[in-house]
Amino acid sequence: MRRHRRQRPGRARAGAGRRLRGPRRLLRLRRGAGDYHDGTDYDKRDDYWPGNWGDDSHNRCHRSSSAYAEQTYNDPDFDFGGSFTPVYCSGAETVDLDNPNHSNDDEAPQLDALSEDTSLVTMSIGGNDLGFSDVLTDCVLNGERGVPGIATCQETWDTTLDDRIEDLRPKLVELYGRIRDQAPNARVVIMGYPRLFNDPPSEELNNMLFAEDQVWMNGKADALNAMLRDAAREAGVEFIDPTSAFLGHGVGAPDGEQWINDLDWGGPGLSVTDPGSFHPNAQGHAAMAALLAEQLRHPRYP
Repeated sequence: MRRHRRQRPGRARAGAGRRLRGPRRLLRLRRGAGDYHDGTDYDKRDDYWPGNWGDDSHNRCHRSSSAYAEQTYNDPDFDFGGSFTPVYCSGAETVDLDNPNHSNDDEAPQLDALSEDTSLVTMSIGGNDLGFSDVLTDCVLNGERGVPGIATCQETWDTTLDDRIEDLRPKLVELYGRIRDQAPNARVVIMGYPRLFNDPPSEELNNMLFAEDQVWMNGKADALNAMLRDAAREAGVEFIDPTSAFLGHGVGAPDGEQWINDLDWGGPGLSVTDPGSFHPNAQGHAAMAALLAEQLRHPRYP
């Protein structure tokens, strides 16, 4: 029996003013590649929630009221009938589901927020556990060095990332099952990851990133999404692949058409790069909000 085809209380109905039936609470969990879905990436950071940016050096969850999940919560076409509970956090990993956040103060285990009253859980997962930020840093340093004959990112990281993706899959299947157990009346929607770079890639990306590394990293995003889709299918939860929506809008796209931020040197504290680098901008978040809204209206399963 394919559990994900079973009708559940949290399914959205067709018609104006769509309402998630049953429990009255929208919950959003977060852990994923380079903080894709918390709003770390949103333009100018003038709408971060207090305590998550700036003077507070111990909590940099970087939550934004403009992140795509909250945009969906505020969509007048939906009536969630309750509160929005954001527990996503910049840099969070799978371990932060069951334990206080490993890098931010006063962040409870994310699974503590789940209950029978939860009607929708949206989350991203995988990128931080795979160490994509370290890979990106290495790729950028390769491009900056520009030394002929230096190993490409693919040569350095390909096998490691493949192994990490394979190892993460069974953990996600188990995790998705636990979410369903702790929020039995909720729809669970997993958001995948767009490709970072335009295709064809920008040649050497202003001497920052080799073209072949851009192509390789796009391929790793595809591999991660394939694994996330398979894990979602096995666990009976929903999955959104944003790849098609973001085609032509990656780093290196023409001005006004780029939905992912370029590299920005100089982040908070001792950070070398801004945490919003290589993350969806305002247009990217709007695109993901539209994808989530479409999934809620017309559920499709992996």
